[in-house]
Amino acid sequence: RRKNKTKRENWKRSNIYKTMISPKLKTILLISIPLFGLHALEEYIFKFYLLDPSFAWVGNIFNYTPATVFLVEQVLGLFLILLTIYKPRKILLVIIGLIFIVEISHPIIAIFSHLYAGLLTSIPLIVVGILYWKNLLSRE
Repeated sequence: RRKNKTKRENWKRSNIYKTMISPKLKTILLISIPLFGLHALEEYIFKFYLLDPSFAWVGNIFNYTPATVFLVEQVLGLFLILLTIYKPRKILLVIIGLIFIVEISHPIIAIFSHLYAGLLTSIPLIVVGILYWKNLLSRE
């Protein structure tokens, strides 16, 4: 019986269950919070939720407006960053990294379609995303 408890305790301490993040990575995540907040504000002001059909699609499923879906998505995104800071897990770190990668779409969309919603604040987010991935990959 004692062996089972020891195995369970070892599993909880294993690298799969819990991940530590470096102080530099934590700082990058903390810097990204106000940047993502400003980015959400810029997208809201320029009505990005009307340009991206996914907000209308999700809104139709749950019977909400695209603006409501957009705001809920932004709040969940900020919550995800906070959760990653306080309870870091590898999957959360990768998801945050993928969100940074998605920000590359703003300059690309601006070049090809002349839609500028979210463009100004996406530039610093792309820079922070590069630093994030560089730090994340260098510590593994």
